[in-house]
Order: sequence, then C-alpha cells, then structure tokens
Amino acid sequence: MIQRCATGIVSSILWAQSILSFLVLGLCFVALSFIVPPAWLHPMARLVCRFFLLMAGQRVRQIGCFPPPKHGPYMYLFNHTSLLDTFIVICLIPEFTGAIGKAEQFRIPIWGWVLRRWGAVPINRSELRTAIDQLGQVEAAIKEGRSLLISPEGTRSQDGRMLPFKKGPFHVAQNTQVTLVPMTIRGAYRAKRKSSWRLHPNIIEVIVGTPITSDHAAYASLETLSEETRQRIAAHLSQEQEELGL
Repeated sequence: MIQRCATGIVSSILWAQSILSFLVLGLCFVALSFIVPPAWLHPMARLVCRFFLLMAGQRVRQIGCFPPPKHGPYMYLFNHTSLLDTFIVICLIPEFTGAIGKAEQFRIPIWGWVLRRWGAVPINRSELRTAIDQLGQVEAAIKEGRSLLISPEGTRSQDGRMLPFKKGPFHVAQNTQVTLVPMTIRGAYRAKRKSSWRLHPNIIEVIVGTPITSDHAAYASLETLSEETRQRIAAHLSQEQEELGL
C-alpha cells in the first residue's frame, strides 16, 4: 500500500513537471512554426522532446548509428508501446521527417494543424479508397526526398507484445524502393503503458538496426519485407519481454 502511494506521488510529480515543460516549450515551438519552416526547427524539436522526457523521468540512450541523412530518404520504423514513443524517436532521429497518423488526431484543434504543418499525412483506415489516396501522398513525399517516420503496428500495444504489422508502409516501401531503418524502443512500456496513467522513471534504449535497402532479398514480396522488418525490431525485445513475463 505504501509503495503504491509512493509510486502515485512520484508519477504525479513527473506528470506535473513534464506537462509544464511541454506547455511552455511547446507553445514557443508552435509560435515559431507559424513563421519558420518546420525543417529548420528540427534541432529545436529534438531538444524540446529530450527535455520533456527528462522532466518525465526518462533517460534515453541510443545504441547503434543512423545512416547519413544525405544518403536518404529513409523510412524509419519502430515498435509502439507507449505514449512517449513519438518524443523518443524525434529526440534521436537526425533529420526532419514526415509521418503517418490516424485521421482522428488531425481533428484535434491546433494539434491537427501542427501535424499537417510538419508534413504528417492522415490515414483513414475505415475508408479503403481514401486510405489508398492518402498513401499515394506519402509515396509522393518520399519520391521528393523526404524521409518518413511510422509505427507499422498502427497503434500502441496494450501489453507490450508487438502487434501485427499493417501492410500500408510496405506497399509504400516497395513502390518507392525507399531504404527501411528498423528501430527497437526498449523500456518505454515500463515507463508509461497504455493501460495505466502512471509514469515510472526509467532508462529507455533505442536500438538502431541495420538498414534494409531495396536490393535486399526481402524486397521480393510484401510479406517477406514486413517479416524481415519485424524480426529485426523484435530481435532486441526478447530480454525485456522475458522480464515482463510475456
């Protein structure tokens, strides 16, 4: 009981200071984005995300190196278990990227505008024809040289296990022959899981995997490309899942 209360108090403090830091820095960031091209603000975005995570009690450690942005574009793919994931990947990725998100997010006042301003494309999965057209916009952005950030699971996992991958990202990959960069986020589920409001101080590791280029055998089919990516992300999760009893 005492431990539960202590955890709740720590979580409340972490939430208070992280939300305050996000509001102050985030408002400055949004104000600047009205007058400064988003790509120019990417270094600032990385700092804002890093500071937000620090205020939330999270230390982020990168293992491995990202490929040089000048050799892109790339599609960065990561496992999705926590509300913190977007902040985690943005604070590490060395270049400005586009993204794919649920259409519902784009209906939120101000936030929806920020997403569009930052090159995010809404995907409406309930309407197949609309979703296909939206993926066409994503392909066009990649062909113009912009990298893409996406979780192939499409939503956060409830229990820390990886969900089935959506086909959309791999259709885009095959159509554009873009290089895939698998990223494994380890520790974010412990820090803030979907089923709980609590924040737990933690060290989060991001393992940057070996890129999958278009000349790799996995590009032979949609299924093999998806499975190869999944295996490279999952390979670094076994220890964490054993500790979680998964």
